[in-house]
Amino acid sequence: MKQGKTEKAVFAKLSTEKVELRAQIVKDVIEQLNYATRSWSSNYEAAGNALEKLYNELKMSMSKTELGIEMAEDAIRKAKELGADDVIKDLERAIRIGKDDMQKAKRLMGAIDKVEI
Repeated sequence: MKQGKTEKAVFAKLSTEKVELRAQIVKDVIEQLNYATRSWSSNYEAAGNALEKLYNELKMSMSKTELGIEMAEDAIRKAKELGADDVIKDLERAIRIGKDDMQKAKRLMGAIDKVEI
């Protein structure tokens, strides 16, 4: 059976519209994925910066805690010379808290080291 001119024109127009629709769908998908990629990149960068800042702050806190522990240990030696037992107990408790905090910080820093961004 032969197609008439009208049928041929309709099929040609449908074929053109089909190609244009495919191109538009591909364009929309690519735009959406590019937007998502930019968003992820921005989020990864922000996360990396936040983790780096946290890591550095933890290191600084650990240094201050180590110094505080050294000061407390020195104060314990002096308090023993003076027989100030109540002060010694308070200082020993402070040292334990400082060491516990340092252990927590080390675990957190270890976890940060494992993050791949």
